[in-house]
Amino acid sequence: MQRLTPELRQQIKIEDVVAYTLNRLPPMYATSGRGVQQLRQKVKSEMLREVLNVLKQGFVKVLQSPARLRLPLPIERFNTEQEEALEKLKKILGRDDLKWRNLPEAIEAAIGAPTIRDAMPHARETI
Repeated sequence: MQRLTPELRQQIKIEDVVAYTLNRLPPMYATSGRGVQQLRQKVKSEMLREVLNVLKQGFVKVLQSPARLRLPLPIERFNTEQEEALEKLKKILGRDDLKWRNLPEAIEAAIGAPTIRDAMPHARETI
């Protein structure tokens, strides 16, 4: 990536290049530190040229693919929208400490509704 011009760096999402590369290399699994070391050695001694060639192909493919094909995965978009919604709620409710876990209580407090704790003050004591 360091060898690329700033313009090309902006056009390339490294995640796309990595995904392209890993999808075209043989799977390698290790269940121990020793196994990881052995796989690293194998890659360095036997597969380095193949890895570099596939990596270069990945850069070319990513540069050639239209931007419309590089939309974020739905889960990424969901996470982004979720965080944006929480930021808006923080502003609306005036609560910088707002998290998803304390949102119901914050809304109850904001609208003046009785909370579950108010309705059942001894609920924690009996559990």
